[in-house]
Amino acid sequence: MAIRVISLLFAFQQLWLGQRHYVVAFLPAQGITLSRGSRIHDAKTSLHVSKSTPPPTTDIGAAAASFKQDNNDNTIRPLSQNWWPVSLLSALDENKPNSIELLNKKLVLWHDKSSDNNSGKWCCLDDRCAHRFAPLSEGRIVSDNASSKSCTIQCAYHGWQFNSAGTCDRIPQASDATNAKSSQLCTVTSYPVQLSAGMLWVWADVNTPPIGHPDMCISNLLHRFHKVGGTTRGFQRDLPYGLEYLGENLADISHLPFSHHSVGTLNRVDGRPVPLEMLSEAEKINTANLHNNHGKLPIYQARVINASESDPEIVAALKYNPQVKALANPKLANCTFGFFDPCHIRYHRNPGIPGRSYEIDLFMCPTSAGNSRVFLFTPFEMMLPPKEEEEKNQQQPTLTVEKTKYRPSGLMQGSAKTLFSKQAKANAFPPHIGHMIAHQIFDGDGIFLNIQGDRMRRSSLTYKDYHTPTSADILVNAFRRWLGKAADVSRDAGDTQAARAATGYDSMERSVYKDDRPRAELLDRYASHTVNCNICKTALKSLEEKRERLSLVSTALVGATGASGTIIACTSVFLMLSRVLFRQQPDLRNVALKVAMSTLSSSILTMIAFWKGVKKVANQRAELEKEIQRFYFEDYVHADKL
Repeated sequence: MAIRVISLLFAFQQLWLGQRHYVVAFLPAQGITLSRGSRIHDAKTSLHVSKSTPPPTTDIGAAAASFKQDNNDNTIRPLSQNWWPVSLLSALDENKPNSIELLNKKLVLWHDKSSDNNSGKWCCLDDRCAHRFAPLSEGRIVSDNASSKSCTIQCAYHGWQFNSAGTCDRIPQASDATNAKSSQLCTVTSYPVQLSAGMLWVWADVNTPPIGHPDMCISNLLHRFHKVGGTTRGFQRDLPYGLEYLGENLADISHLPFSHHSVGTLNRVDGRPVPLEMLSEAEKINTANLHNNHGKLPIYQARVINASESDPEIVAALKYNPQVKALANPKLANCTFGFFDPCHIRYHRNPGIPGRSYEIDLFMCPTSAGNSRVFLFTPFEMMLPPKEEEEKNQQQPTLTVEKTKYRPSGLMQGSAKTLFSKQAKANAFPPHIGHMIAHQIFDGDGIFLNIQGDRMRRSSLTYKDYHTPTSADILVNAFRRWLGKAADVSRDAGDTQAARAATGYDSMERSVYKDDRPRAELLDRYASHTVNCNICKTALKSLEEKRERLSLVSTALVGATGASGTIIACTSVFLMLSRVLFRQQPDLRNVALKVAMSTLSSSILTMIAFWKGVKKVANQRAELEKEIQRFYFEDYVHADKL
């Protein structure tokens, strides 16, 4: 679901706004098992889980090198035995429990401030108290302010408290608290957690040790983007369709000019053949080296043949952007995109301008059957500081977040004029605008992807019934084959819940999709994004405050208009009376008439001015209401997109 307008606007808003950015130093994983990326194969799938853990390493480059040397793991693991991104860190509240869902499991994230690390640590537990199964996400975080060595999550129902390992730390109702707490029945399941690229990741299977680390599927460009604070303005949204359709959609490059017609420069008339070819293992390694990526390889990766004439984004850039057209060498234009199991799809593009490569990094989270969560980042090579400056600002490995006075370089400032046709200044581009554009993209798919599931359910169809005669669908088909096999492996391992969550089936193995959800629910923006997005919440609050101020101004103007009308009425009466009262005194009558006429004319002019003000404020309020509504819901009808 890559698109040029997101690439341009979203990247600028994430890196340019404000005078200060946040730098997060990269911390390599300690004591992790590194494993070869999964490779799909047609033979009977086998399950392999490493039982040994190699010595801890802090050298991510060495870890990646050893990772690439292991070419023997061609298995597909059960879906739960993977790292999954569950939330942007910027969307979480450190001061209270955060409810999430992963593979049909209700979980709670909370921040343990008692950790030896000064910044604390994030923890993940089953969102179910061991007592009578009330949701822990409705509780609160309790800290021992005196010692700062005790931090627990407290159930709101009866006050039971649990530490980061899920062990019960306090039972207020127990007279013999020690014996009561020691029971295994008082324990809540705890899940491994990692932080990577501004996201919090959870290992969903507590019965197997975590394998690898999320960093291994993060590109070099996204790592650099994260270090300058770009991921703090990433996009996260809950979607009304499951992992199966989300993965299909993100791996589908040919739908862009049709599904997203009129967004940016995408246009239906530019729909054309998109010839793709799968890369071999050697070609994938060469591509990774070319992009300076040292993590896991994608299990599938495709190249757009003749990208300058086939890739929808590059075609639009060369056709509608004169600055890009003037600088680009079409022969150098290229686009590759791949699927990194289990959750990442990465587009890497260059329009044919050296030093102007960029990525669209998409991450998927299967929340429940028929629902999913997506994460979007758009790192630009040209938007990042020079590597020399990065190395100069590099801090010792730590998870603390600190401020730096990083400013865009002159090259970056000049690039804004190249990329924006109106040469808009960075500070004139509010950060939430990038999120609004991302909403337009996902809204363009939201209705028909959900209904697609319903149509397939009604006719008992599966992805194996798709008719895909062109190479444009090769990565879509590859992803669905992988997901189908991963679901089968999960069922064989006894994890039917995860298999159903990722493929859209309920406990009776029936499709969950039904054509009965209202459009306002399918395209909801507030509950699916705004409420968890600090950027959009701040923008919405500012707009609502402006609405209140306009309401006060409108009231004052209406009152002033009414007062002017009253003055006009009184002056008119005075004019009529003065003709009678001062009939015998012409001099005094003339003075009175002049004063009255002057007052009348000025009052009329004042009333007209006030009335114009009322109309202007009313128009402003109407436009403001439309802007506020965009944070809640905006319908998307393809037939109306001319």
